[in-house]
Amino acid sequence: MRSLLVLLSVALVACGDATSPASSSPAADAGAAPSSVTEGTSDASAAKDGGGAVDAKPQPTGTCPAAIGAFDESEYLHPLHTLQKGSCSATDLDTLQKIGLGSYAARRKLVSATCAKCVYSDVADAEWGLLVVVDPDTALTNYAGCAAVAGDTRACVKMNSAWRFCTRKACGQCSGAQKNACAESESTSGQCQSYFDADTACGGAWPAGCTSSDEMITAYCGP
Repeated sequence: MRSLLVLLSVALVACGDATSPASSSPAADAGAAPSSVTEGTSDASAAKDGGGAVDAKPQPTGTCPAAIGAFDESEYLHPLHTLQKGSCSATDLDTLQKIGLGSYAARRKLVSATCAKCVYSDVADAEWGLLVVVDPDTALTNYAGCAAVAGDTRACVKMNSAWRFCTRKACGQCSGAQKNACAESESTSGQCQSYFDADTACGGAWPAGCTSSDEMITAYCGP
């Protein structure tokens, strides 16, 4: 069983996710705070990686955890949209790596239109990019989509995405203090356990080019 120490570290997009989700903690993919190129850390990590303090913002209210109910594959897995090599210039990549906290509408405007189109998508889109924006300040790195393009057809790859979207659905209405504990408990003994266990079966091995969102963007959208 993976360590439970670092919560919300892979589901959130902050500035410095260097680890693959398969090596993260169960709660690592539950919440969200944007990052530059990389997905994946809590607000605390986002502040560290972005070089500044986290802006105060209203906490969501609602049942914690929420019942995920029917959880169809369409909620956590969409085809990857076309990735055009050369869409992002070296300058675009540098900009993405240095972006701190902020909305994704603002982030997309800081790079070229072609780069933004290759990298980003919205969760409601029929096809997803490498970073899936699920709310104005949250994006999840599309590890499963990248792995599929790289030829990794293992069933457990899909379950990584299922696990991360499951914890988000179950814990999205929790307060900041509750999200960590919620995501951990839902992953290890709750509604998301089956997805977490199936993801764990992948053993942390990801195809070349898909081990972090930095690597994905450089490999598939970079010069």
